[in-house]
Amino acid sequence: MNQSERRRAIENQHLSTRRSVTIPALASIFRVAENTIKSDLLFLESHGVAVCENPNGKPQRWFAVRSKDDLEMTLEVACAIKRIEKTARVLLPKALFHEVECLFNAANDAYLSKQKVNHRSKVIRYDNSVSDIDLMKHLHRGQIAADTLEEIKSAIYTANMLRLEIDECEEVLGDVSLVEVDEQLFLEGNMCGVSGKLQRFNTRDVSSAEVIERPLFRSARNRAA
Repeated sequence: MNQSERRRAIENQHLSTRRSVTIPALASIFRVAENTIKSDLLFLESHGVAVCENPNGKPQRWFAVRSKDDLEMTLEVACAIKRIEKTARVLLPKALFHEVECLFNAANDAYLSKQKVNHRSKVIRYDNSVSDIDLMKHLHRGQIAADTLEEIKSAIYTANMLRLEIDECEEVLGDVSLVEVDEQLFLEGNMCGVSGKLQRFNTRDVSSAEVIERPLFRSARNRAA
C-alpha cells in the first residue's frame, strides 16, 4: 500500500466523528512507523479531513471533521428526522444508534437554527402542536383511528377546517389542535359559525374526519359589505 492509498484508507475507514483513533493504533494496523502515520494525519488535517482533539496529549486522539455541506437540510427534513429520534433510540442497538446519532444531532441543530427565522412556518406550527404528544401510543391503544388521525394532522398542518362525525352528528371546526389530558387524547377547535366558541371532543368519539379547505375569497355579499 502506497502513501496515497494509506491516507485514503485512514480517511474512509478509520476516521470517525464519534470515535477517536490514535497514532499507535493506526501504526499497528498499517504496519508502519508512528511518524509516518503522524505525517499522514497532519496531511489530512491540512486538507480539512482530520482534526486532533488533544494536540498535547499522549496519545493524541484524532477525529474526522464533520462536513457541514453533507448535513445541510431543510426545515422540513430536520423536523422529520428530529421526530423519529426517540423511536430510533428504542429500536436500534446502542452501538448502531451511536453510529447515526450525529444525524439526529445535526437535525436538531438545523431545526433550532431555522426555527427563529421560520417561526410562522406551518412546519413549526405543526411541530409545536404535537411535540408533547405520543401519537403512536394513542394509535396502539385504539384511542384514535389511523385515518382520522391523518385528517387531523393534515388540518393542523394546513390550518384548514375539519368536518367531524360524532354520534351521527356533524361538526365543523377551525383552528384545530390535539390535547392530551389524563392519558386521553382530545381534539379542540372553534365551532364554525359560532365566534370564539371552543369545543373539545374525545378522539374516541370521532367516527370520521375530513379536511375542508378554507375559501380563498369571501363571498360577494361580504366583500360588498
